[in-house]
Amino acid sequence: MKNMFKEYLKMMLSKIIGTEKIKVFYSVKDEATYKSPPYISILSKKAIPKKTFLKERKENQTIYLKTYEIVQPIRLVIASTKEEDVENWTEDFFSEIESKHIFTINNIQQYVEIEIVSLEYSDNKSSLSVASAAIDINFIYGTYKNKEVPKIQKIEIKSISIEERLNGSNNE
Repeated sequence: MKNMFKEYLKMMLSKIIGTEKIKVFYSVKDEATYKSPPYISILSKKAIPKKTFLKERKENQTIYLKTYEIVQPIRLVIASTKEEDVENWTEDFFSEIESKHIFTINNIQQYVEIEIVSLEYSDNKSSLSVASAAIDINFIYGTYKNKEVPKIQKIEIKSISIEERLNGSNNE
């Protein structure tokens, strides 16, 4: 899943910045090398699964059982030699990103919640003259089973009066 989310972010930034201008780093190994701006870095962090038990109606009105909700954090870094570029690209990114996006995960189309957690700017006063914006993003999605969930066919509620209840009589 994380690679799908990384590609989504790359696609968005490609529209904003242009792919011919920029180098993209996807791993810590790539991160360790010297990078000359402009570049973007898209690194995933450890995912956090949470056990859940929810029924959700998906495609073709099929009911699926959501067994886990998974939060996949990703750190996106946008860097340039100019603070102005970083600020403009970041603002454009925020105006383009959706709070939910449809992804196909395990052959099931589902909305994935996209949550911006934090934004941190650096300035280019460092010796490397690199300005950057680090954006922490959570992609929140579920794992599903296509299981028949037991349905209650009919519920009968029998009402009794207050007098019957007080007298202890049960007319069944």
